[in-house]
Amino acid sequence: MAKKFTLQDAIDASLDYSGKTSIPSYMKWSGNKNHPEYLRGYRTALRNAGRNRRYVDPFAGSASLPLNVVPGQEALLSDFDDMNIAFHNAIKEGTIGDELDFSDFMRDGVVNRKTFFEDLRGGTPYGRVLATTKNRPYSLDVSWPPRKNSLNYIINELNEANINPASNLEAIKAWARMQNAGFRGDARFNRNPARGVKRWYNISANEENYRPVKRNYYAYRPLMENFNFVNMDVFDFLNDMELDPKRDFMPIDPPYIKEAGNYDHGIDHRKLVRVLGSLKDEGMPIVATNSELAMPLYQDEGFDTFLMDRRNNSGAKRTSRGVKPEMVAVTPGLISEREWKGPRIQKSLFEIAWGLV
Repeated sequence: MAKKFTLQDAIDASLDYSGKTSIPSYMKWSGNKNHPEYLRGYRTALRNAGRNRRYVDPFAGSASLPLNVVPGQEALLSDFDDMNIAFHNAIKEGTIGDELDFSDFMRDGVVNRKTFFEDLRGGTPYGRVLATTKNRPYSLDVSWPPRKNSLNYIINELNEANINPASNLEAIKAWARMQNAGFRGDARFNRNPARGVKRWYNISANEENYRPVKRNYYAYRPLMENFNFVNMDVFDFLNDMELDPKRDFMPIDPPYIKEAGNYDHGIDHRKLVRVLGSLKDEGMPIVATNSELAMPLYQDEGFDTFLMDRRNNSGAKRTSRGVKPEMVAVTPGLISEREWKGPRIQKSLFEIAWGLV
């Protein structure tokens, strides 16, 4: 049963500066920051900057943060992925419905991992051994066209008709089904394939048998009423949108430098930090996160920086993942390390390692 909540519930949650109260995300996303250790910091930073500010973010991702930090308030949110933005807008407009329909892809109430690629995405995954020949398939897909009603089938039909998939509700729903059922919400799109066919690929199921989550999408509409979603490259967003350091608040969570699974399409991080540094100098309250490798870039631009601990998700087994450092860079004076981490500053990595000896 999907959790029921109102706009007032979300507003009340946004005022919980411990970060322990939250509104659940309506989509799965790699690096989702809907967790107390993040919400505490973002909510406190906005309070320090002034709660009436517009929330601006060129890496909107799942939009979980603005839903938990500024529900019902004004927000300008962007992402380079047009299908992602189309999904957000469909939820905001109420065209998705109350939940996604997985019925065509389910057997005995679940989406089975062994048929996930073929049914939901379309095609056979690389690595699957063919029963007849005992050989592994070619990379990406061995079969084309893909299975009917799968994401790639719908996308291919629309492309052949010169219709933008991001403008088609059935394509948006197909993308959202795959996104929510895929491993950590990583939906990857092959824009320049060797065989000339653009397609979604390489998504595995997150559970052996995925049980679709009931999201209650209609409940999110009042929270998003004043959100504006745009499909833009990060530099176009920062250069072309009318940003106002005196009235805006910018949390920014770009792809992390040199991390497993990074999917940044060649973002020039040095250039990005220079632009952010200029906005910071104009008075923009900024909270940026990245791997510890980004810390020198932000320090050179005059940001206050510190490290926090986060779970390492790169291991195959949860018990072997441990923790690793994450950089937080903020406009000087916006929020201190102690405020971000709470009354009891988290243990250092050294202390954690020593405790495991």
